[in-house]
Amino acid sequence: MTSEKKLQKIGIIPKEKLKIEEKNHIAKTIASKLSENIEALSDCYHELYMRIFNSDLYYADMDKKFCGIFYFYKTNTIYIDENKNVSNIDGYMIHEVKRIYTVILTSSQKLIYNLRDFEKANMKERMKKLEDIVEELNQKYGKNTVTIEFNEQYENMKEHLKKDKELIINAQKAGERVGVESFIQPVRGGTDGARLTVKGLPCPNLGAGGRNFHGVYEFVCIEDMEKIAKILVELVKT
Repeated sequence: MTSEKKLQKIGIIPKEKLKIEEKNHIAKTIASKLSENIEALSDCYHELYMRIFNSDLYYADMDKKFCGIFYFYKTNTIYIDENKNVSNIDGYMIHEVKRIYTVILTSSQKLIYNLRDFEKANMKERMKKLEDIVEELNQKYGKNTVTIEFNEQYENMKEHLKKDKELIINAQKAGERVGVESFIQPVRGGTDGARLTVKGLPCPNLGAGGRNFHGVYEFVCIEDMEKIAKILVELVKT
């Protein structure tokens, strides 16, 4: 069911959009009233104004049960009775807009993302993408509506190991001596080895014989673990 049909079903038939000057008047008046009279919103005039002004405001033929105003959250749209005089904003309209936006402005949500990449340049692009999204949202909903903070967990050890290639070579030779053919494969997951390598103690990771990590089908064969143990013994002898 489309949004328009959902609205019609509850008794709202959208008409034309409010004019810019009408939106500006409503946003200014209500933002002022709310920020002046509600302590929790005393510093939120700008955010309130931007949220109201950036919402879609439409006149509508609506059922009397809505008392002249209705907010449709799915499309961030405010519908106002087409017979209402918006130059004279009454207490009920202020009350309804307060109900819509007070919850938003006096609460917060936190999203945590883990960014992963093999290359530093690509990682910077990923970070820039998130910064662009934050800027776009703040332009739409008001300054500091969304903030972002980056915390580095670990670096890719690849660049740090370039000058310590003998560590890789020694591990490969140890495997050859016990009949294990080795191969080098990049991984994005964080390891203690990555942290230690960045701090100056190079620690490339050796396989532990596991398969299908971090899933319901994860397993390890005893035979593989035995081979890894033999490789470690040979590596100590190097």
